Amino acid sequence: MFFKADSGSVVPSIIVGRWNGRKYRVMRLLGKGAVGRVFLVEHEGGRYALKIAENTEDLMPEIQVFERLQKEKGDELRQSLYDVDDAEWQGSLRSFYVMEFIDGETLHDLIRKRPLWIKNRAVDITIHVLDGLKLLHGIGYCYGDLKPENIMICRQTGRPFFIDYGGVTTFGRMIKQYTEDYDRASWRAGLRKSGAAYDLFALSVIFLHMRIGAKIWRKEIDGNRCLSRLYDIIRKHKQLSPYRKWFDQIWKGRFAGAVEARQHLKVLHEDFVLNKSRVRREQSANGRWIPWFFFCSCAVLIFSLILYIRFP
Repeated sequence: MFFKADSGSVVPSIIVGRWNGRKYRVMRLLGKGAVGRVFLVEHEGGRYALKIAENTEDLMPEIQVFERLQKEKGDELRQSLYDVDDAEWQGSLRSFYVMEFIDGETLHDLIRKRPLWIKNRAVDITIHVLDGLKLLHGIGYCYGDLKPENIMICRQTGRPFFIDYGGVTTFGRMIKQYTEDYDRASWRAGLRKSGAAYDLFALSVIFLHMRIGAKIWRKEIDGNRCLSRLYDIIRKHKQLSPYRKWFDQIWKGRFAGAVEARQHLKVLHEDFVLNKSRVRREQSANGRWIPWFFFCSCAVLIFSLILYIRFP
């Protein structure tokens, strides 16, 4: 049995693992990238995401990263790996892996659909992503193609997850998969070489994108990518000014890694929230004096009129 997946192509409705023997019922196509396609599948009542590649060799680095991450403590932004196997696919044997299915929407879609919600949660999302990068960098990998399309926001918890490891690259090597809007080299701000600083740059641009919204973001860059342009955007939009130092430190490569970047952002945000609360309290306190001042002014006026009438 087959069904139409995309662009007229057909795929088996059932994928059977050659070695582990698990059967996966294909429900629908979730996405298609440079390495392969990802399908929503069902197995024994559970739903999973299955990724199968045109070329098995292209998929193996992703599987190795997943297996390394499985051994690390913590669950920041990573999906659980459920199965790795081979299957007959369009006349040839191809590798696939099955991972936890995250029910949600990509950050890319949410920036367009719910801009105010994303703007208010931008710091929280960025901090969670930094937690995930800490885990990935700790085992010597750069995420590489970090962009809103590769970050899924869970519908139930609101937590972000990485959903594509196709661009993950060992530290020190050249980045092969990238997206110009978030690529350090495209902004003429550094080399296209994998490392913590490369991912931090991409994340800083994603944060900027979240804070000002999709329409303004697209209008601001308008194909003009250079580091001075990013600084111009910060100066222009007040909602970015509390985090200016954080951007500056990242763009100058001053942070040692994700841990330091996370701590710095958290401190700046806490200071911003405290200052905002203080201003509101002061405004509220000043506002409470206005009715009393008006009442006292009226009382003085009335008293003055009475005195004038009685003692002309």
